[in-house]
Amino acid sequence: MIPTTTGNRDLAARFLDYLLSERGQRVAREQAFFFSEKSPLPDGVDGPAALMESGIGRPIRVGPSLLAAQDQIQRARFIADWASLIAKPSH
Repeated sequence: MIPTTTGNRDLAARFLDYLLSERGQRVAREQAFFFSEKSPLPDGVDGPAALMESGIGRPIRVGPSLLAAQDQIQRARFIADWASLIAKPSH
């Protein structure tokens, strides 16, 4: 998950460790827009009691379609297309 070209691998690893830690998960649930698949929705959030059972939330399977983004040419094309759409003002 940490790119080999990153400037600070130790800091990146520590950040991932924090995000995966019990405290990091709690902070994400309580102070950010994050929902745990196994916990109820936070107070004040309107929605079904169980996201996974409702069909709204579902796991993302890792497969060829996700791995296609690793292809440098496809990735560059996607980013260029996205940037051109964002940069154009809508009329």
